[in-house]
Amino acid sequence: MSGPRGFIIAALLVVWLVWGSTYYAIRVSLEGFPPFGMASVRLCIAGAVLLIWARLRGHPWPERRPLLLVSTAGVLNFLAGNGSVVWAEQTVSSGLVAILVGVVPVYTAAMGPFFGAKVTARQWGGIGLGVLGIVVLNAGG
Repeated sequence: MSGPRGFIIAALLVVWLVWGSTYYAIRVSLEGFPPFGMASVRLCIAGAVLLIWARLRGHPWPERRPLLLVSTAGVLNFLAGNGSVVWAEQTVSSGLVAILVGVVPVYTAAMGPFFGAKVTARQWGGIGLGVLGIVVLNAGG
């Protein structure tokens, strides 16, 4: 597995492994850690890894203004996005959370026209394929 094709396959495998296990890992982590504490440590580690990786690749330190903007987005994502998921997993199964998060593209595409975004037939096809995957994975229970 070398070259661009090998890189794409490896990246896809990492996405499957990491994203596919995220909600179960959150559920297991909640047995020993408070929800927002666990989530904040997890996101800080991820941010540090990405910053180190960018620096090793020769990128400069972020400038103040862009850093403030992305920090604001990160805090909002933590509180409203990931924080909501972690909080919900205290009482809802990780499988249900994965299904609800998995269909977010459907909601996003449905809302797009209200904000001037046109969803193409190809995009709907990709969304449909994703929903079909969710159905197949959950067909047994």
